[in-house]
Amino acid sequence: MLHRCSCPIVIFCLLVLLGSTGGRCPCAEPKADQDAALSRRIDELIRRLGDKRFTERERAAKDLIEIGGPALEPLGKAKNDPDAEIARRAKECIAAIDLNIKVAALVAGLEDSRVEERIKAAKGLKDLRESARGALPALVRALDDPDPNVRLPVMGSLSYMGAQSKSAVPKLIAILKDKQAGDFVRFSAGGCLQFIGPAAEEALPVLLQMLETEKDAPRLGAVIAIGGIGAKDERVIPALIKLLADADPGAQFSAARVLGQIAKSPATVVPALVELLKKNPNDPNDKDVARYAERAGCRRTVIVALGRFGEAAGPAVPALIDIAKDWREEIPTREYAIKALGRIGPNAKAAVPTLEALRNDPQVGGVLEKTLVSALEVISRQEK
Repeated sequence: MLHRCSCPIVIFCLLVLLGSTGGRCPCAEPKADQDAALSRRIDELIRRLGDKRFTERERAAKDLIEIGGPALEPLGKAKNDPDAEIARRAKECIAAIDLNIKVAALVAGLEDSRVEERIKAAKGLKDLRESARGALPALVRALDDPDPNVRLPVMGSLSYMGAQSKSAVPKLIAILKDKQAGDFVRFSAGGCLQFIGPAAEEALPVLLQMLETEKDAPRLGAVIAIGGIGAKDERVIPALIKLLADADPGAQFSAARVLGQIAKSPATVVPALVELLKKNPNDPNDKDVARYAERAGCRRTVIVALGRFGEAAGPAVPALIDIAKDWREEIPTREYAIKALGRIGPNAKAAVPTLEALRNDPQVGGVLEKTLVSALEVISRQEK
């Protein structure tokens, strides 16, 4: 009985609901109507690109970019609008929409089941540099990719975004700890943390431990990372000074470079750098060209590091004077030493006679004239 009574009621209700819509659900607006409404909205937003109010112009541009693809054709026409502001902003909107579409396609590629497509997408995002920041969440997820050829360009892309990549730090720390990840991948994780900078300070405990327990590329990656993050931990400076005496020349000079970047604790760091300079003398009789070039490059690294301490590098002046006047040293090395003396300023006044003599030496002055003049002027000016 209930069944027979309920059916007419149900039918009646349906007729009431559908009667005015011709059998269509009232909440389902026809696609043609939706398209027409969107088209009108796009036209209105384009018109507002030329609004007198800056905030309205900015809001209209933002809304058009969010609409994306459907706005491209009308914006393409607006590029030639007689209103210069509308034309300019239309071009900017098109560029932003095109970029968003490209990034979205590459993000989809990062999740492809085919490794070659994921590699292609990761490299594509890396090529976009900081413009790929819209892909940041996907890039962080991609750090878990099992293929190193995906992870490496992903870390490169994150590096371009600097501190904005802070959300990647926990996964980068996990990579540093994972000895199965491969030495170069772990080294690259350190390089990525370097560019994230102080925002990655939570990685310092792991990095400091790596200075003690790791060798080769992973340890060098840790040193590089510490250089970008800075001396946020009181153990950083002593740990780097300890590396100056390491058997690995690469570790020695990477530590020297980072100590110069941090430029703190000169009372202990400057003497240690001078000692390293003395332990690695120039050898003009070395017949091994590669080794000679490497030694010269390392010496210049230490000299630059000393110069970054400024006046506090006074104890390095005698060693720098010896290098500046030593004709057996390469010209670039002597130039670096002269620049460092200039940075030391008044505490380098003992170098003035040497610098004056070099300036008047026709065999030297012509090559290093500008560097000598600059150093002498700085020392004399600060001395007054």
